[in-house]
Amino acid sequence: MSGGEALSALKAALDRIDHSESNAEIRSIKADIAHAESKDKAVRDEIGKLADRIGAFSRPDGETIARAVLAGADLEDAALTGDSLRDLEERRAALVASLRPIAAHTDELRQALFVAEAKARAPMIAAAKPYVEHLRDRQLKAAAELVECDAAIVAIESGLRCQLDGAEKSRRAREGVATDWGLLGWVDVLRPPADLIEVLRPLSDASEAVNGFPTAIGTR
Repeated sequence: MSGGEALSALKAALDRIDHSESNAEIRSIKADIAHAESKDKAVRDEIGKLADRIGAFSRPDGETIARAVLAGADLEDAALTGDSLRDLEERRAALVASLRPIAAHTDELRQALFVAEAKARAPMIAAAKPYVEHLRDRQLKAAAELVECDAAIVAIESGLRCQLDGAEKSRRAREGVATDWGLLGWVDVLRPPADLIEVLRPLSDASEAVNGFPTAIGTR
């Protein structure tokens, strides 16, 4: 299969996927998460306000009550300062306690979102696999050609006893694909192209300055 055919097959497979159901589910979960996060913020804001009120809370002293009563205020009203300190602290404690279940609910929603998104991606991943296999085949062929090219360079350097420009980069490129962690695994022996050796071999007889050209080169 050519690269164009593989790409066309990938496009056709992706076009067949219906995203409507998964999109609706993901949008719904995201909306629920946003709602939960807004409630968490609202609770935290209220806790902050209560903390400020508790910090600024002061009970009326006798002089304050006396002035209010003499000014005509009802005795019970003059002795009150709105919410009592205990009421404020109890409300704050209740709000603080609510944060944990809100957070747990939000975490459950995030996990549900993770699952829903993974489920939505699954058919796309499946559709892409044949194309990835096509790419891997290309990579393996390119890696094998890279190794053969480096083997040819090594053979020329060995026979002519020289160091060619770019030879070190070639070696490093070959090692990138032909070692334990590379695409091809470890290649113990480099084998220059046979037709290259046929072209080079006569030089060994024609020139006293030329060594023989190896047909196999160990890499270890």
